[in-house]
Amino acid sequence: ITNISTTAGPFDRLFGIGCVNIETAGKSTTSNSPEEKLEGLPLFHEIRDYILNQLRTYDPSKSRGVTFEAFNDLQELKNETLNELKEIKQLLKKQKW
Repeated sequence: ITNISTTAGPFDRLFGIGCVNIETAGKSTTSNSPEEKLEGLPLFHEIRDYILNQLRTYDPSKSRGVTFEAFNDLQELKNETLNELKEIKQLLKKQKW
């Protein structure tokens, strides 16, 4: 997240609501709109402040997000992808839909 802002138009203010706009580094430069827009929120300032506070306390070293391993060649990547897909297929077969 590179920027968080709030907006409230005339009708929003009339009803006591607003929007939280969220922009990231991956944003397309051709668009003037944020990637995510949370609209119609009565506590939009508080939600913005909560998100900002969470960002300030975020420690990437403790993240359990997706990690990517470097592959030496394309064939190794293909083999690993195939193995992952086979595992997913086996898990799906075990599911009772």
